[in-house]
Amino acid sequence: MISTQLSKLAQQQNWQTLEAEDSIYGLYNGYRFTVMEGKGFKAVFVSVAGITGDNLSALQNWLAENTRQLKLRNFELADNFLCVRLQESWRARTAEQIEWFLAQLSGMLSQFELPTDSCAICGEQADKQGLLHGLFCALHPECQDRETVDFTHTSESVESSAEASAGELIQEVTQGEVDDQDTTIESEPATKTAGTEEQSNG
Repeated sequence: MISTQLSKLAQQQNWQTLEAEDSIYGLYNGYRFTVMEGKGFKAVFVSVAGITGDNLSALQNWLAENTRQLKLRNFELADNFLCVRLQESWRARTAEQIEWFLAQLSGMLSQFELPTDSCAICGEQADKQGLLHGLFCALHPECQDRETVDFTHTSESVESSAEASAGELIQEVTQGEVDDQDTTIESEPATKTAGTEEQSNG
């Protein structure tokens, strides 16, 4: 069930809701985000396809160095998606607090020159968007049956799960099977799902 906080955020940002995944998704500062409910946290997903290795390392270092200030539980990379888990205690994060984090993260994505319209599979410019593993991203329809070009493997990975897939990250969120350490669930990776739609920035 989508929480009151996420429902409010979706309404404020004119985002879509995906009841099956307890998630909301939409554009924020040009980037495509998906926010999901977890047990004691909110999970924020964004595609990092098209980013350079150096800038990805810099982004990971920024997240690691600001974990306390941003109140993060942890973060992981898989299938060209960054998953950041926002820690919650007895009080859930408000829509305004989640939006504040989106503003911080999108600002850093821009600073580290992450393209806003890179296909989540091949990394090339895409004029269409859709859901991949249930995550909102720029996406070429013809790429859905192709092998993913891996932009998330770096020699200095921080808190990344090289063997996890985006589908497994979603499972960790929805099933609540995640702790403060990197977690890999033994399961089949989720298939690429959902169609694409024409690019719209409205």
